[in-house]
Amino acid sequence: ATTRLGSNPSWGKAGGHVTGLAISAGCVAGLAAFQLGADGIVAGFIVTLLAFVPAFLSVSAWRGTVSERLARRDAVTYEVAKPVAAETIPIEQQLALEGAERLSSAWDNASRLAPNYALSTSREACAHFLARFEAEADCEPENVDLAVFIRRQVPALVDETQAVLNNIGRQERGNAIAGMVASLKQLGKEAAAKSERHSLLAEERLHLRQSHFAQRKAASRDW
Repeated sequence: ATTRLGSNPSWGKAGGHVTGLAISAGCVAGLAAFQLGADGIVAGFIVTLLAFVPAFLSVSAWRGTVSERLARRDAVTYEVAKPVAAETIPIEQQLALEGAERLSSAWDNASRLAPNYALSTSREACAHFLARFEAEADCEPENVDLAVFIRRQVPALVDETQAVLNNIGRQERGNAIAGMVASLKQLGKEAAAKSERHSLLAEERLHLRQSHFAQRKAASRDW
């Protein structure tokens, strides 16, 4: 916020000191001129000069103090908290999935074990399938089976792959990682297919509903 000098308490105090000092100096100068027998013009000049000099020095000192305070204020740096980017929050937690922490940890570890493989598409497909499954309380047996499989088997697969990698050679490590990646990608494809099928069914239900409205509208014209 910007503070106007006229409303600054420190300026009011400084102004009071300057005014008092100028009045005192003027009185002293007037008495001195009177005692010395100076005429009105000389006395007036002396009064003005002696009143102006202390006022000028006081204001200059006050301006210097204000400049120093402003310089110190401008030198202070403020650290503003940056919002966490959505990309840094695991998708499982963004979607508030059941067991999100365990799932996100498993996918993160899988990506760390297989940095040369793209697993993000499979991960997102599984996450979106679970989000829809949980939101709709889906009771279709196939979808229940897939949801349970994702929640249990993905963490288990990654943990067991990690355990095997700790005890085998380089070539065997490559085979184990490739097997893990293939399984996760296959699971992602299945989840994506289930989600696509669900979307198509939803569109068909919507079209059917709209046709019911259209038929009712046409029938109402005959009444």
